[in-house]
Amino acid sequence: MRHNRTITSSAPVTVGWYLDPIEAEIARGLLESAGIPAFLHSKEHSQIDWPVTLALGGIRLQVPPSAAADATAILDSVSSVPESKNEPSCPKCGSRDVISQNRSWCIAFLVVHALKIPLPFKSPQKKCRDCGADCGT
Repeated sequence: MRHNRTITSSAPVTVGWYLDPIEAEIARGLLESAGIPAFLHSKEHSQIDWPVTLALGGIRLQVPPSAAADATAILDSVSSVPESKNEPSCPKCGSRDVISQNRSWCIAFLVVHALKIPLPFKSPQKKCRDCGADCGT
């Protein structure tokens, strides 16, 4: 005998995945400030055992099914973090595609450990990938 019943699920809906617990808490706080109850699934794992958090797929931000559309709209409306003003840029062409060049760290490591001679550590040199100019330290 079959029963024709509609099954409705009240299981929470995942609206976001995070690897950083602080970022997850900020998103949860944003939703709760808008009146949407939110829950962070697997947050405790991130504080105790990081590999388990990765295996579980990160920290999941979950909300009731009735609030999923509103929560997604709120999270999508938040702009990304603006670029840092401290990012290095090339003084010649203005490009932000600047890389650090480590100079002979293998040789320095061998000298320090084999000969027991301390070497002064210098900041790595930065070089622009676009124009090839030296961008200082």
